[in-house]
Amino acid sequence: MPDANAVAITLPAFCAAVWTILDATCHAGPDRYGFAATAGAFSEWRVQGALGFGGKIRNEARGLHVTCYREDETPIRLAMIAEANRLLAALLAAHRAAAPTPPGLPKQPEIIAALTASNLALDDWTHTYAPELCGGRHVLASKDRIAFWGVTLAYIAKVRRDNTAALAMLAPSEQTANTDAANATQS
Repeated sequence: MPDANAVAITLPAFCAAVWTILDATCHAGPDRYGFAATAGAFSEWRVQGALGFGGKIRNEARGLHVTCYREDETPIRLAMIAEANRLLAALLAAHRAAAPTPPGLPKQPEIIAALTASNLALDDWTHTYAPELCGGRHVLASKDRIAFWGVTLAYIAKVRRDNTAALAMLAPSEQTANTDAANATQS
């Protein structure tokens, strides 16, 4: 039975954004559609993936948070959990925010999740190619995320697909403005 003060996950877009974070940080198991079907009424959901059988997302009054069985905790898993919880907190804060959205920036969870995944991928790149500038736990978690996809290029391709899908949600005028701006910076 869900906590009466738990996060109401009723918007499919918010649910998809939560799963995108779980997939990007913890290599969530294959049950994306099962999660989406029951997302509005869960107190915990078994994520599994890189967190093992005990990997879960919990939905309580304090918000959404990821855990795993204490006996399964490793430095890499703890780094994954910390990153997932940080991103979930940011997503929830953005979702709950009453502040006006700056012009040209839609307040859509999928776009927030795609940008969050992009930041994570950039951090992973930094952790991989400049590890001396980063903490050891973060480097190990980044290497694990890249290894999950096989190679860096496959990981980048996945993030690129997610970004392309998020951009497709923008209104046509916003797509044109963003494409023009991106092309201007590449020239």
